Formats: sequence, C-alpha cells, structure tokens
Amino acid sequence: MLMNENSKIRRVLKYFFRDELDVRHKITNVTALTSIFLMLVSLIGSVIIKKPFANTVLTLIIVTIFGLLLLGLNRHPNAMWNIFALCAVEVFLVAPFFYFSCGGKECDMCFTMILCMLFCVVLLRGFWRFLMFFMSVLMYGTCVILEYFNPHWVYQYESVVIIIAFKLFYFVTMGAVMAFAIAYQAKKYEEEHAYLKEKEAQLEEANMNLELASKAKSRFLANMSHEIRTPINAILGMDEMILRDSRSKEVIGYADDIYAAGKQLLSIINDILDFSKIESGKFEIRTAEYEVFSLINDCYNLVVRRAESKSLKLVVKNDPEIPTKLCGDEMRIKQIVTNLLSNAVKYTHMGEIDLTFSSEIIDDDNLYFIVSVKDTGIGISKENIEKLFDSFTRIDETEHRNIEGTGLGLAITKQLVELMNGTISVESVIREGSVFTVKIPQRIASKEKVGLFDVGMNITKKEREKYKAGFTAPNANVLVVDDVKVNLNVVRLLLRDTKIQMDFAESGREALNLMQEKHYDIVLMDHMMPEMDGIETLKEARKICPENIDTPMIALTANAITGAREMYEEAGFEDYVKKPIQAKELEEKIIKFLPKKLVKIRN
Repeated sequence: MLMNENSKIRRVLKYFFRDELDVRHKITNVTALTSIFLMLVSLIGSVIIKKPFANTVLTLIIVTIFGLLLLGLNRHPNAMWNIFALCAVEVFLVAPFFYFSCGGKECDMCFTMILCMLFCVVLLRGFWRFLMFFMSVLMYGTCVILEYFNPHWVYQYESVVIIIAFKLFYFVTMGAVMAFAIAYQAKKYEEEHAYLKEKEAQLEEANMNLELASKAKSRFLANMSHEIRTPINAILGMDEMILRDSRSKEVIGYADDIYAAGKQLLSIINDILDFSKIESGKFEIRTAEYEVFSLINDCYNLVVRRAESKSLKLVVKNDPEIPTKLCGDEMRIKQIVTNLLSNAVKYTHMGEIDLTFSSEIIDDDNLYFIVSVKDTGIGISKENIEKLFDSFTRIDETEHRNIEGTGLGLAITKQLVELMNGTISVESVIREGSVFTVKIPQRIASKEKVGLFDVGMNITKKEREKYKAGFTAPNANVLVVDDVKVNLNVVRLLLRDTKIQMDFAESGREALNLMQEKHYDIVLMDHMMPEMDGIETLKEARKICPENIDTPMIALTANAITGAREMYEEAGFEDYVKKPIQAKELEEKIIKFLPKKLVKIRN
C-alpha cells in the first residue's frame, strides 16, 4: 500500500517537473504546490482548532480553483490567459484570504505576500511582471491598513503556542521554498553553463576542422591553378609566337582558334576559382578609375570572334552622354559583361546580339552604369528563370546537352553584381530571345562625355597587326628561372624583340649559382619548383648573393587565388606576373623595374 502511494507521488512530481517544461514553469510549480500545501495545512488546522465552517468551505473552494488553474497551466504552459489568471488568483484571492484567516501581521503573513511576489516574478514577463509585482505590494499594504482600522476582521488565535507554531511553520516552509527555487535555478544555470561550454568546445573543434578544410581547399585550388595554367602558359605563349611570325592567313586562323580555345579553358578555371573565393568570403572588389570607351571596346573584342564564327551580328550601342571616366572595378564589370555576352552567343543560333551601355544619374558624383545584353536566342521559360542563377545548374539539360558550359557563369555574374551593390534582371520569351540588364552604381571620375562607340572603334575592325615590342633594352641583364623548359622558351620568345640579355635556370639551386657570379637587373622567378621553390630561392639569394641583394625579383606564378599578391609581397618579391603570361603585362613589369637609363621606348 505504502509503495503504491509513493508511486503515485512520484508520478505527480514527474508530471510537474517533466523535461518539456522550462525552468520558470518548474519553479512556478514548486511555488504553487507550496501554496496548495499551505492551504491544505490551513484547512486541517481550521478543523482542529474549530474555525468557523464558512472559513473551511472558502479554503476548500480556493484550493480547488487554484489547483484547477495549476493543472491548466501545466497542460498548456504557454497559454497567457491561464498564466495571468493563476497569478491574479494568487494575488487577489489566495493572499488576502489567508492574511485575514490566519492571523494577519501577528502571524507574519507577509510571507504569503513574498510567495505571491516570487510567483509573479518567475511566471510573468515584461509589463505584466511589473504590474503584478506592484499589485502584490499594493495588496499587502491594503491588508495591513484594513487590519489596522478593522482588527476584528483578522482571525485571532487563542493560544500563543499556536501563533508561535504557525510562525515557525511558515518560516521553515517559505525558507525551504526560496532555498529550493534558488538552488534549482543555480543547478540549471550550472547545467546550462556546462552544456554551453561543451558546445563551445565542439564549435571550436568544428571551426578548427573548417579552417583546416579551408586551407586544404586553398592549397588544392592553388595546385590546380598551377597545374592547369602551366601548360596553358606554354600553349598560349607558343601560339603568340605563331601569330607574330606567321605570314599565312590559314595558319593565323588556326592559331586564332587555338588562342580562343585556350582563353575559353582559362575562363572556366577562373570561374571555378572566383566561385570558391566568393563562397569563402575572400573575394575583393578593387576600385579604380577606368575609361568607359576602353571597357566597351574590350568587351566587344573579347566576344566578337565567337559571334562571327556562328554568323551572328554583334551590335554595340551606347548613350553618348556617359562620362568618359568612371570609378569602380573595371575588371569585374568586364567579367560580368563578357559572361552575359558569352551566354548570349552560346544560346543564340541565328540573328543578332545587342550590347547596350547607358547610365542613370544618382547625384553629382554618382550614377548607375547600366549594361543590357539582348539576344534572339532560344529564350527561357518562366519556371527556369527562377533557377537561372543557381550554381552548377543548367536549365533544360536535355534540350541543351550539346551546349558547353559549367553552369557557373550566371551564378558568378549575379554574385559579382551584388558584391558591387548592383542588380541584375532578366526578361525572356521562349523561341524569341532574352534580355539581361545589369545596373551597378559607379562614381563619376570625369564630366566629359564618351560619345558614340562606333565613331571610335575603327581600330578594332582592322585585322590583327603584327606584334611590335614597345621598348628595347639591349644592355639589360635578366635572369629567368623556371623548372619547365617550355616556359623558359615562352619568356625568351615574348621578350625576343626587346633585345634584353637573358640567362636561364631550371632550378633554384642553379639560379643561386648564377646570381653569385653575375649581377642582374631583374630576376623573373617561378614559384612552384621542386627541391627549392621560388620563395626559398629568393630568401637564400638575399643572404648569399651580394651582387643581387637589391635586385628586383618578380614572381612568375600560376597561383591565381585570393591573397597571392599579399603573399608574394610579404615573401620579398617586388611584383608578380600571372601565367599564362601576356606579353604586354610582362613588358610593363620589366619597364617598371629596369633602370631608366637601360630602357629605350619605341615610337
């Protein structure tokens, strides 16, 4: 029998302290159950000391109402009406009734009001908490005043022993409730603190793993960039020699095709690298002045051959009122326009592509640079427009299975536009074509107007002119270091017409031997080399090659990931040139660091 009773008590306690209830509800349950316990004790005491029958009945009614509200609260913990009703019954009914029926201030009934305050503060939130706390204080004050003017309203115990016992009982009970509430809160705080510490340790471990993964990914991208760009450097470098030296239009046509294919492969690599940079949050927008005409001209030239190969007409239009110079990231704007144009060429089989540039003034110093690409291609359905800018997604895969692409171009385009605080929109009709419009805020760098593009583009319509070096430096000595012979040959051929005196080394150790014997005006140093890489070679050269301790060293690298410039500058290089090496860029870097007296600029 006793075991059954204990089991029932455990089930009741388990219900009022189940896991789904939060801490405040559990403390509320402790306080409420204590109130019910005190009321039941008072009920038994009323019978023993033969209080008026009405007092006993009222006690029973109040216990019943309070108990039902408590059950309701535990069944629906977040029902505000139930929470408020329970607090209101405690403050306006339970507390004043027991104050007057249990001896008033003589029996230390202030403990009852303290119980009310605790009850309201724990259970309620915000405005209602302060309201009920204030009402508790007001109710206690009212009870004390009423007792002062109407002492006969308060039940008077006949025996001092009963009063002392009652005070002691209330003191012990209330002390136990307060101690339990504080101890329980402290325990929950400790558990929560321990849980948070554990989660913090897990998060720290996860961050470390994420950082390691990020570094591994960066290393992989750097290696991939190097491994793929190195042979592309050789292909495009040797192709440049064919274009320079060949007199056969047929051979030049073949070389142009090789150049276009190489550039397309390079574009895919750049897309993957750019996407990884954007994903990792390491992508940077670099702002500088640029000429609008030059940007339009470059965008046209980058795509016109591909359009002509499909017998498509590429029409360029521009608002002549656009300022001649703007301030922004010219390279990324070119990338955006080129991606949109390439996409238009890819999905257009006949007709024309219109490339339109315009502007919209924001204020005296800023405008929106607006680029629109309109095609007469296959168009895009409404349902596919929604996923058009998703990464690695190509719409209508079965219909477009013969069309090349990674599905990254438009995703990167959208992210680049958003990184520059711009917008991109698309309108399309199936089998009629599409219009992509990009709107990017730019700062105005010049008040002059650009004029019409077709007036100034005659030079772009001429056939390729034979390459001519922009300078000569026959007395300059340059050391070129690369472990790949083809790359050495590419640099030799690219700089052939400058008449620079060049020595070549196929390893870091061989380069150090040459630098110990001879002074060089510039050292072009490959980064990724076996045994001793470019950075290690540079550091060793600064120590053991006094003849070249101040020689400018330029890194030759296929590493195009974010932070490459900072890494090479920190390592001690004066600058770096990306592979595939472009003749113009290489010449610019050499002119920059060669002593002026050695350079003769050609007219």
